[in-house]
Amino acid sequence: MQQKIQLIAEHISPGRLLDYTGGIARHHRIQASQGHRDAAHYIAGVLKANGVEAQVLSYPSAYGIDYLGRKVFPEWNLRHAELTLVAPYHWELADFRVAATSVMQRSGPCDYSHTPLDIVLLDKGPQEELYGDIDLKGKIIFVRDAHNPYLDWAMGKRGALGVITDLVMESRNARTRHDQYDINRYVAFWYTEAPESMPFGFSLTPRQGDQLAALCKRMLAEHEADASKAKYPQATCLVDAQVVDGHLDVVEATLPGESDEEVWALAHLCHPRQSANDNASGCAANMEAISVLAKLLQQGKLKPLKRTLKIILMAEFTGTMPYLSDHYRPGKIKGAINLDMVGGKQELGYGPLKLVGLPISTPSYIADLAGLILEELKKEVSSGSPGAALPMFNSARVGFSGGSDQIILSDPLINIPCPQLGQNADVFYHTGGDTMDKISPHLIAKSSALAASYLYLLSNLEAGEVRPILDEMLQSYTKMALQALATFASGELLPPATALKIVTDYFSAATLTFKEVLPPTAELEAQLAAFGELLQTTSAALQKAYAICEAPAGKRSYTAVPKRTSQAVIIGIAEHATTPEKQAALRDYNENWGRKHGASTAANVIQYLIDGKRSIDEIADMVIFECQGGDREAVFEYLKLYRLLGFCEF
Repeated sequence: MQQKIQLIAEHISPGRLLDYTGGIARHHRIQASQGHRDAAHYIAGVLKANGVEAQVLSYPSAYGIDYLGRKVFPEWNLRHAELTLVAPYHWELADFRVAATSVMQRSGPCDYSHTPLDIVLLDKGPQEELYGDIDLKGKIIFVRDAHNPYLDWAMGKRGALGVITDLVMESRNARTRHDQYDINRYVAFWYTEAPESMPFGFSLTPRQGDQLAALCKRMLAEHEADASKAKYPQATCLVDAQVVDGHLDVVEATLPGESDEEVWALAHLCHPRQSANDNASGCAANMEAISVLAKLLQQGKLKPLKRTLKIILMAEFTGTMPYLSDHYRPGKIKGAINLDMVGGKQELGYGPLKLVGLPISTPSYIADLAGLILEELKKEVSSGSPGAALPMFNSARVGFSGGSDQIILSDPLINIPCPQLGQNADVFYHTGGDTMDKISPHLIAKSSALAASYLYLLSNLEAGEVRPILDEMLQSYTKMALQALATFASGELLPPATALKIVTDYFSAATLTFKEVLPPTAELEAQLAAFGELLQTTSAALQKAYAICEAPAGKRSYTAVPKRTSQAVIIGIAEHATTPEKQAALRDYNENWGRKHGASTAANVIQYLIDGKRSIDEIADMVIFECQGGDREAVFEYLKLYRLLGFCEF
């Protein structure tokens, strides 16, 4: 395995990776747009030139269409957008040609280039009652927090035409408003049903926002002192955009194998120009991975593929769902990996290269296969100590989290185990600062080497390679078990014995997944059985060392057994609150229960654990374990909402 990984890594070219990343980054790649389509065809052309079979697939995208429960939207093509302050003085606030993120993506078309509009600062919060009878008809609102809560009342009810925002999504120890003071944030409208009127919007830099807010306050104060003075600043604006029924485009590249089984690597292609690390880097890394494998296979330096390899580059979520609905073959796709932000310069504030594991509902050995490859790629320079080498980049292995397309594939209903490789947090996340000068040739090459090695080893796994993966799994088991015992030591949220059992059950089940890709032999059975016994022995030793008693039976309040009726995980659950009753239930859940879960991924984890066999209490145990905290009653309330929306029954 070491030789295969080394061979593949030696053929990965940082220069080609920079070229591919730059070629993608020059396109404005909004989901369901001509720019996204142009980028897809650029990638397919490069891959074909590299000897890889590639095609661009198209799926209808319009209001009223959904794929596996994910609603999509019309195609949106932007030609130009600008916002200019014209009173009390001239100030060019936004220009799409200069900063692609200065316009809010999916803004409705408008032309007020010769009709100045008032800019009204709303800085008291999103609640309508805070603003009395303020007149917003025909005006632009300027908000300094999330814009979505203003849409229904400020635009739908009071007739505002557009919105300006300078909000920065701050993250502790990662980015502050000061870090992004001269950068526009990537903001978008995400209507999945046709609004009565489509608003337009612009994203200002924090510096611009501070100056404009001060101007708004000064002019309002001057008007109150002297009614003859102007009350609001005024601006002209233009959004030259086309909204039509169109298509979502997906790049599919294939290296055929001997069997009809497959292994996938994914990366989302969407986001504004440049969005170099997020996610031109992931797409480029996959392009190089499959191209290098094609070359090594053609040269005979690697054995022929047993399983077909595919890379799939698509719009995040909305491209994956239609592709999956068209290409999913239960039991035939043996694993995948998702690359999302894999090349940012760590010295500039991009986080460690993070390998995200699997949810406990989808046990598999493949997360540890990916971990083993990462450890090999970290052996870069001598440490000065015998047998030890050091990495020249930061990395970390972590448990399951959401945020990208691994959410869809790792769902047990789909059952394509899919680790994610990515970076977070970073200073330039979802901003116009995510440019080509932030890309590290070294890190993106490591990411591409990991993807290529993972694809090849999973395609051609051999019986002799089970042992090192089991060794990696034992380390992972020990680390997870010790962490669980520390987290739940008090027993208040979860008995320590229950937490340890969840860990042991996960790895026991993961061990058995080797049988899905290797022919049955007595040697394999003996090896896996011995490892299973080792897990049980280690678990017993930990219980003894930490003086853990068996978990008390306790009172079980929620004995109903939910069963899913959805086809896949529901990511945008709010999209399905389509009646007053459902909307009220969603508001109640968000206000009273949503924040009581231990992690933002709780909604996904809860859905995954609904298997028609586990009771709500059993699901709650596992959710609290995986989220490292939470609230049992909040799990029940989510399941009630999920049932009301029509996605499960008790």
